[in-house]
Amino acid sequence: MAEILVINLTRMGDIVQTGPLVEGLRQKHPDARISLLVIDSFRGIAEQLSGVDEILVYGQDESVSRLMAPGWSLEQGFRWHRDFVDGLRKRSWDLVINLTHSLDSAVLSHLLGAAEVRGLCVHANGLKTIRHDWVRYFFNVTANRGFNDFNLVDIYRQIGELSPEQGTRLRLEPGEEARSRIRSLLEPGKGPLVLLQMGASKPDRRWPTGSFARTARLLREQCGARFALCGTKKDGALSREFLQAAPELPAQDLCGATSLAELSALCESADLLISNDTGTMHIAAAMDTPVVSLFMATALPEETAAYTRQAWILQPDIPCTPCSHHVECPHMACRGYITPEAVVRAAREALGVGAGEPWPDSGTIRVYRSERDSRGFQVLRSLLPKPLRRQDLVARCYHQYWQQSLGRVSEEQGDPLEEEITKVLEETLPPEDPEGLMASLAACATGFLELAELADRGEKLIDSVRKELARPAPSPETLSDLADQIGALDREILDRELEEPALRPVAVLFRFDKDGLDHEGDMDELNRGMREIYRKLGQRSRGLAHRLRTVESLLQGRLAAEVLP
Repeated sequence: MAEILVINLTRMGDIVQTGPLVEGLRQKHPDARISLLVIDSFRGIAEQLSGVDEILVYGQDESVSRLMAPGWSLEQGFRWHRDFVDGLRKRSWDLVINLTHSLDSAVLSHLLGAAEVRGLCVHANGLKTIRHDWVRYFFNVTANRGFNDFNLVDIYRQIGELSPEQGTRLRLEPGEEARSRIRSLLEPGKGPLVLLQMGASKPDRRWPTGSFARTARLLREQCGARFALCGTKKDGALSREFLQAAPELPAQDLCGATSLAELSALCESADLLISNDTGTMHIAAAMDTPVVSLFMATALPEETAAYTRQAWILQPDIPCTPCSHHVECPHMACRGYITPEAVVRAAREALGVGAGEPWPDSGTIRVYRSERDSRGFQVLRSLLPKPLRRQDLVARCYHQYWQQSLGRVSEEQGDPLEEEITKVLEETLPPEDPEGLMASLAACATGFLELAELADRGEKLIDSVRKELARPAPSPETLSDLADQIGALDREILDRELEEPALRPVAVLFRFDKDGLDHEGDMDELNRGMREIYRKLGQRSRGLAHRLRTVESLLQGRLAAEVLP
């Protein structure tokens, strides 16, 4: 029987989003024993996932305290960690999937001695390596957020090499005890029950409490809604602020009053959740509860929107959205772009009473509804037409290309690029500068072709290295000159990437591929691996250039026929 371990030592929402991967692995390997390793804080949510045979817990808090507690020596702390690893090493793991980006998880993945590791790992010499194409893509996302529109759940599913029919939805099972507790806890009342999750991981990702209060008043007036406030004990201050701002509303404060299983049961009992980008949003999706979610600051809906067809997403329409993870916003103005009236409009539609109504404040927000494309990937469809941008078209080219080149998609399934671009054109207004957009697309396609030519040069240089090394007496001077040429070529690739941000995703993957080479192996094997990396850079660049040329042709036809909406 196969032994599979999934490691996810991150946040609660990430654990919920791991569910489709685990369930899909169970469908793909029905006889396997599947274990999930999480930190102690999130065991309660991991236990609700289906398809898991065993929950393993890494006592992160205890791990730190063992190293820092008075009276404990470094040797004793080391022994505690060694015993933890030794306990896992006793199992003969066939597959380890590490979804965590930390160095300690990488070292652990190596130490387990699994037959196959996907994710961040280390070589025997201690250097980090990223194993599996979709994991390398996963690491690529942070640096190229404007060109990624894959949901995290779909990235996880691709790392698991699942088919479109495997692991298709979020799913949690809180148990009857948790459901019974929530039934006894909720105050009776008439009208739809709307949960409000006002907390968030950071203040800049938190919609103002006053805006939640205004939204609740409008929903009470228009839909007769009643409310429950959910979150952790830390969110209690926000609840008190809400109740002081809207004392007349039927609102029950449940912050800190529920376990993780009870929070799932609470979401199941509700008719709607209105939330910032939080773990509660993913729990509601897993309980098949509609979600209206608010994405501000660094939160990007393409990456982390709830994985469900019942999600409405509101995002400020501001040039700096999303914020970079590496800056701290001095004004957090984007939180004011999303108005209570717009949230109420989305909530009414989610409750089944507002479809077709006009959107207020349409100039300040972007509104999306989640759906699945022809291959089962979640995509966001715009409900508010905005002027067509080059970024939208390039992102869709990347989306289709990565599906084809990184995924396990058969050629018979085709490449639905034309269908996807047609949808983008239908959802957008005519570009503000059509000629400028066409010229920009052409320049971008040319940039990819130039990058492909650099990749061809790389292949030839590696061939020259291999030829020189095959000689009876290789020339150190020749090899040194070739090494200098390869270094200069890689710098030129970096320069092109800096000049044209649209090239970054393929260029960053190129560097990840090179960093992942095992330099401890045979020299000829290393050079063959290096040649393959240049070949893949050229193949990817040409593939994207071809797609951009297709987009140019489709857009030109639309503009000529003047049928853009």
